[in-house]
Formats: sequence, C-alpha cells, structure tokens
Amino acid sequence: MKKKPKRRPFPKKLSRQYRWQIMRKGVGRCPICGKKPDKRAVKSKLCTKHLKAQRLRMRKRVGVKRPFLSPEEQADLDWSLGYEVVAAMTGRTLLTVKRWFTKLVVGGKIKASACPDHSAVAAAMHRKSKVREVLDSV
Repeated sequence: MKKKPKRRPFPKKLSRQYRWQIMRKGVGRCPICGKKPDKRAVKSKLCTKHLKAQRLRMRKRVGVKRPFLSPEEQADLDWSLGYEVVAAMTGRTLLTVKRWFTKLVVGGKIKASACPDHSAVAAAMHRKSKVREVLDSV
C-alpha cells in the first residue's frame, strides 16, 4: 500500500502577509481584506472597495481623463434635461448617453418617460424596425 504524500506547509521564504493573501484567495475571498468578493469581480475576487481602488489605479496608469460612472450613478443623472445636456455634463458622446439611457430603461432602473428626447428616438427606432420588416418581406 502506497503512503500518502505529506502535505507541505508554505515555503518559509513567503512572508506571513503573502501566505494569508494566498489562503484568502484559495477560499474565494478578497486577498487584501478577506471580505466577500464583488459579484462583478469574476477573476480577481476582490471586494467592492478594492475593486474600485484597482479600477482607479488602472485608469490613472492608462491616463483616462473622464471618471467612471456606474449604472447607479448613471440612473441618478437628471435625464429630464435631455441627451445633449447629459452628454455635455458627463463629457461623453451623444451616442454613449443614448446607450446608457436604453440600458437603464431595459434594466428597469428608470422609466422611459424620464427623458423628453426618448420619444423621438423611440419613434425613429420604430420606423427603422418597420423598414426592416418591409425589406425582409420583399
């Protein structure tokens, strides 16, 4: 009968802090503080606090000028001002702001009637779908 191989402890050269971080990561916790990971952090398993800090460090390193807006912060914007004003306030393009609004409406975070520009955009999208239906039927 074969003997079971002995389970070796961590090598002595690793520091106590680094061993703790490796153990936390193995258990599926944030390696920095040990809290439960954020559901958006698939690979890194970081908690919400350290995920935001990592994002800020990366954006600083890359040299991004505009701040990141989470979906919650996007929902808090005053959409009654219209797409152009929101785009100017956030420093984004009009297309990006329209995409945000559509995602927020589909996700149920805000109502479609929150933006006066939305009815014109919805009508244009409806016209496009009608044109597609006509083209598909031919």
